[in-house]
Amino acid sequence: LDAAQVRLVSTLKQCGADLGALSISTDANTGVRGLFVTSATDPSTRIALNVPIALALSDDPGEFEDTAFGKAVPPTLWLRLPIDSRLALRLLAEKERGADSFWADFIALLPTQLVCARHLSNKCLSTARSEFVTEQALLARQYVVDVHQQICELADQHGAPVYTLEELGWALDVVHTRSFTVDVGPERGVRRYLVPYVDMLNHDENLGFGFSYNEEQETFQVRRLDDVPLQPGEQIYLDYGSETSEELLLMYGFVPAEPSACDVVRLRGAYAEADVMLVGGDSPFDKHKAALLETNRYAPPRSFELSPSSFDPAVVCALRLALLTPAELAEGCGGDWGRAIAFAPVSDANELRVANALRSRLEAELDVGELGESAGLGCDETDAALRGAVQLRLNRKRLVEQLIARIDRFLDAPKGVNLLDAMAFEISVMMI
Repeated sequence: LDAAQVRLVSTLKQCGADLGALSISTDANTGVRGLFVTSATDPSTRIALNVPIALALSDDPGEFEDTAFGKAVPPTLWLRLPIDSRLALRLLAEKERGADSFWADFIALLPTQLVCARHLSNKCLSTARSEFVTEQALLARQYVVDVHQQICELADQHGAPVYTLEELGWALDVVHTRSFTVDVGPERGVRRYLVPYVDMLNHDENLGFGFSYNEEQETFQVRRLDDVPLQPGEQIYLDYGSETSEELLLMYGFVPAEPSACDVVRLRGAYAEADVMLVGGDSPFDKHKAALLETNRYAPPRSFELSPSSFDPAVVCALRLALLTPAELAEGCGGDWGRAIAFAPVSDANELRVANALRSRLEAELDVGELGESAGLGCDETDAALRGAVQLRLNRKRLVEQLIARIDRFLDAPKGVNLLDAMAFEISVMMI
């Protein structure tokens, strides 16, 4: 690998790449490879990496046409394949060429095993306790099987190379975890690229580097977003984008040590059955209320997302309706049912019931079994995904605790306060 790395760096530089003061190394604490600073840099130097587009492996139809698969199968058929599978087939074709491939050293540095959605074990999924993660992981497992069957059928019909499920799965894993989807101008359009060297960057949403394409220079660039000087031995990171902890576990097999800025708590249904039972009955009033709750789709399977930065107001509005009493409808709403689901409180008593009901609902989400703040993080160090599943639950717990703390502040506040104001929701991007 060291020899391949030296050759790769030499080839990239000879072909016009500017790798700056960066080199591939391994983090002593995590054992994960990344890009590290080799010498102190001028803070005014904005571009840390500059790699010409010609040095990247892409799903470009013109280049795919030159592969054995592209030559054997008519373009009208292989163009129907998913874009990620075309890039995966291109990667496999280059791998087959061995030392004759321009990307031989780049391919030699690729991991032989990658952690992503389809590799999450059943133990990992049960540990994560996330319906979303489980659903997406099962879909990912089936996706590789379906794509492999589609490719094999084309290969059998037209005499194209046949790859095993394991080979295709590996190539798709590489594409899913290490490629960039980029709009590279009106002529090429949106393409998917494996960019040597840049693909070594690990993720951190809080450290100032971004990825972009310079259409004028036709280069992929990693740019500094701050003026903090870089010191020798320091690892630089790329923000992979607006991803939740669940999405990071699915796509890359890791979860950050703190909740992502995009993390949310998902509630199935805006209210619990117990909330309706609290003031419910069989009167015409109760039946009309139940019909309104159903009409507004406040019940499962609809889900609602809550976070400290983006709180779905529909949850509070639904609870105001669910916990409404006949007296509150007459006095606080003037007989207007629509007033019950407006953004303003119905009454202090109703708003208090809503806050306590939501708090109880969130407390139920705090269930992390026997996991403490550090329990499970000392599990088998080789199972990064399992450690990620444990961290996912801890992140969700911290997020719920932040939401409960805001409700508690509301409960301690004087009467007349709107719970939505206390939760600091963003009405501009929410729909009731």
